[in-house]
Amino acid sequence: MVINLSRYRWVLIGMALLLGAGCLALVMCTPSKQRPSHPNKPTVEHGRYITWQEVNRIFPRYAKATIIDFDTGKSFKVQRRAGSRHADVQPLTAGDTAIMKDIYNGQWSWRRRAVILTLADGSKIAASMAGMPHGAGAIRGNRFNGHFCLHFRDSKTHGSGQVDTAHQMMIWKSAGILDKKLSTLPARQIIMTFFTALGQGDKTITSRMVSPADIPALIEDIDSIESIRINSIKESSSQEYQVSLRVTYTGNHHPVIRTGSALVPVAEGGLIDYSSLRAWLMPPKS
Repeated sequence: MVINLSRYRWVLIGMALLLGAGCLALVMCTPSKQRPSHPNKPTVEHGRYITWQEVNRIFPRYAKATIIDFDTGKSFKVQRRAGSRHADVQPLTAGDTAIMKDIYNGQWSWRRRAVILTLADGSKIAASMAGMPHGAGAIRGNRFNGHFCLHFRDSKTHGSGQVDTAHQMMIWKSAGILDKKLSTLPARQIIMTFFTALGQGDKTITSRMVSPADIPALIEDIDSIESIRINSIKESSSQEYQVSLRVTYTGNHHPVIRTGSALVPVAEGGLIDYSSLRAWLMPPKS
């Protein structure tokens, strides 16, 4: 039997239109797989890049302020208690201590973090904090055993009396001048800054110091590194440097330590050639 489809063409066209509309509605109502499953990183206003000498004047002992963590946007209140080469501060209350510890993923650490210090008058200053309670503490009931260090532009450690590279690069980050500073560094300081940032676990700074193609591998590797100590940097050729390192890796039961000398290529534009360096940085097999 032969069916004459021409008699039903308007019926078929109508059915096709209805089917197309239904498919479109289904697509519109279905969440995209590419949509991020987590909220966007909070936007934190950069702080002023001012010297420790000026901060020491406008943030005196016993002054209260708010610290904002640059990466998470979480904030807590503090009071400056002491410090001559940088500020020694303490969380005001037990609640503030809990927020600070949460910023450090529930575990106190000497790792530096880029922060903004907001004074009582609303002034915002680029700073860097280390998240380890130590020394004396005098605020009762805050559940913080001691104080922690808050550094600013050109501030120094109390122990060595030297400017701390890790703190300073975090201050560049919170001041919004990281790219500008990195573009002016000579090769030795580029290497020093890169390994320091790698040891601090900072993905933002390290990602800006390698080629875009190397970023996924870098992000994959960085969490396995607990800390890095740089012993020496010697020029091997015009674009390669011999770097003596002590790398501590995270472990399930105990840390794994590797010491040795790595050949570090510095590519065009002052970028670290991470693809060449990666094999050396891999944790040693137990």
